[in-house]
Amino acid sequence: MRHLSFMLPLLLLPAVVHAQNLRDFHWVPLPPTKSVMVNGVPYDPESAGKSWSILRADNAKSNVYRFEVRSGDMWSEDARQGAIVERSELDGWRANWNENTDIWCAYSLFIERGRPYNSAWTGIGQLHGQRALYAPLYVGLKNDMLSVGTWLPAPGGSWAPSTLFVVEITREIWHNVVFHFRANLTGSGVIEFWIDSKKMADFKGAVGGVPSDAVYWKFGIYRGYGPIAVPLAVRFSNVEVGTKVLADRVVSPLPID
Repeated sequence: MRHLSFMLPLLLLPAVVHAQNLRDFHWVPLPPTKSVMVNGVPYDPESAGKSWSILRADNAKSNVYRFEVRSGDMWSEDARQGAIVERSELDGWRANWNENTDIWCAYSLFIERGRPYNSAWTGIGQLHGQRALYAPLYVGLKNDMLSVGTWLPAPGGSWAPSTLFVVEITREIWHNVVFHFRANLTGSGVIEFWIDSKKMADFKGAVGGVPSDAVYWKFGIYRGYGPIAVPLAVRFSNVEVGTKVLADRVVSPLPID
């Protein structure tokens, strides 16, 4: 038995338009081989290593990162494997959580002004499995529609992608995001997802990767199949992920200052 909350389509308006939207951050490029700590979690950069790929705001008290991909921006590992994908991401693979662990994540998301485009897929955040070939939870963006999806059991013992919700998202303002995830392949899995204090998904059922798999958080931009002509830039602030319950962030996000 599983329960899904579907909301298709909606127009997502900001709960609060932050005054910080109007300020200019001072951006510093993140070296392509330098790991960073974001609220206690280590992340490794995965990008083309361009001057615009991953930037950090050094005049902000909170953690604010900017990610951009332009046509042909490939990470060296993707290029070696022959994958025609473009990415600028921070990969938190060192911090991972096993099946049946309640994981909470909160952050603020800002999608910069730009032309919508229709890629095969564009991910702007994912709980990735250590061994599974798919992400048990992923946040996508396509033609200015934000989606959240997972993989669910399918006939024959396989797994199939399933979209939990799709919503039109407004660019150039900060959106507050919180989710709660628990992997369980026998029916006790959970995915709860809030945007701007609105509960967008309430899933209970079988969810996860392969048995005994662990998941870790990645955020930024990952898109395919390239090259894609239209650039994309997003910002993340106050990214928190772990086992600490972050339900209070639904109505009280951390300030961007």
